[in-house]
Amino acid sequence: MGNRYLAERNDRQAIIEYKKGAFLYPTADIYFALGQAYFLNQSLSRAESNFKKALIKDADHAKAIFGLAETYFYQEKYSQALTLIENKNIDDPLLKVELARIYLSQEEDEKAEKLIEDKTDNLAKFLQAKILLFQEQYNDVPDKLSQVEAKEGNERTIILKEPTLSEIKAIEDAANQSLKTANSETRKVIFGEALNQSGDAAVALPILKKVAEKNATYRDAYIFWGHSYILIKNFEAAKETLLKAVDLDPIYYPSWLYLGQAYEGLKNPEVANNCYEKAKELKEK
Repeated sequence: MGNRYLAERNDRQAIIEYKKGAFLYPTADIYFALGQAYFLNQSLSRAESNFKKALIKDADHAKAIFGLAETYFYQEKYSQALTLIENKNIDDPLLKVELARIYLSQEEDEKAEKLIEDKTDNLAKFLQAKILLFQEQYNDVPDKLSQVEAKEGNERTIILKEPTLSEIKAIEDAANQSLKTANSETRKVIFGEALNQSGDAAVALPILKKVAEKNATYRDAYIFWGHSYILIKNFEAAKETLLKAVDLDPIYYPSWLYLGQAYEGLKNPEVANNCYEKAKELKEK
């Protein structure tokens, strides 16, 4: 029943059903399912608690390890995410990709590359293309992407999804765009937004944050950093970041557009609509 409610986006009812299951059959699988439901409902502390319970039942439960690492990732607890997986025997392909993602988010691209260089599964090949993009090997990106299979799906899960055609194109477009600029910080911002557009906002966030903090007047770094927060549903942090972008350039409409999304996520429709109207007004000038 919990799986059905989760698919229907009735997270509260899914949580109720999984909690019943955990009371009756407290297995690692049930605690993982409950943690996943909390994660998808943006209740990260409760998700973390249940993934830990799953690992008490089965210390090698790959999905629970992934779930806990991803929960740390979303909370910007990068050292804890790294320690969790590095201390495991990570033969599981999903965990190898997860660890490589965390390395890449910390700009440890060589570690990420080495970890998955011999992997041939679809998720690994897509991440390999992203690593090439980060390393500014732009001419090699299309060849790697040609090995990635696009798959469309709408399953609700914390587990990494196969890339869609539009996500693959976002990486290819970023490689082409990066070839046209010699500025390394601009290339990192292009890379970060490409990650946002290809299902890896949690990876993009610390990279964009670092660029913004290093270049306090770099409007686009703040915009796309804010976009990362929107995509991981940290709307309060998104709002604060995007207000900075608006302060830097109050007549640039994308800042207002993303700020509207942040307020919408905060369930403040009146302010959100004001932001959307401002974006529309500026775009039409």
